[in-house]
This record gives sequence, C-alpha cells and structure tokens, in this order.
Amino acid sequence: MEHTTDSASHTNRDGDHWRAVSPATFRWANWDAESLLFHGETGETHILNALPTLILLALSKGEMTTAEILALCLDAGAPSPQFSDKIHTSLQTLSEIELVELAASP
Repeated sequence: MEHTTDSASHTNRDGDHWRAVSPATFRWANWDAESLLFHGETGETHILNALPTLILLALSKGEMTTAEILALCLDAGAPSPQFSDKIHTSLQTLSEIELVELAASP
C-alpha cells in the first residue's frame, strides 16, 4: 500500500485531506455503541467506538478535510478544543492501523 505522506507521524491540520484505504473491502457489523470492521485489504478486524466509525463511514464516501470531518461530527460550527482533539486523535489512530491515509491536496 503506497501512502502519499507518512501520515502515521504527521501532525493533523484542519486543511488536511483524508481518505479511507480500500473502503470497498470494509465489512461492518454493529452493536450498541461499537462497530466491528473487517478490512479485506489487510485481513485485520477492528473494534471501533462511535467516533471512528462515523469518520470511516464518511470517508468511505469520499475524501474530506479534517475541518469537514469536524463539521460533520458536530453537525454545526466551530468545535470545542476537546472534541477537536478527539477527532485528530481518531484520525491519527485510524491512520496508524491503515484504515485512512492522507490524500494529496487538490
């Protein structure tokens, strides 16, 4: 798998563009507040809580910037600093387990 940038060591910026890695191979099962995701490309299974699930479902539909992901997750204007940190942490973690990656900026 070729990454456009070393996103695992990258500091998130709101203008960064993200995409899901091979979302056509995602297989989902959902329980109350958690989702089980099998990633066909890597052969790995992941247990995700609601926030990374929401991020991955959105990125499965197409590339988004960090700011767009924040707005989607909050469904409104400027995020609180604490929630913004959770989004950045989730993106970093999803990148480290090769479910998302930085996309080349348009």
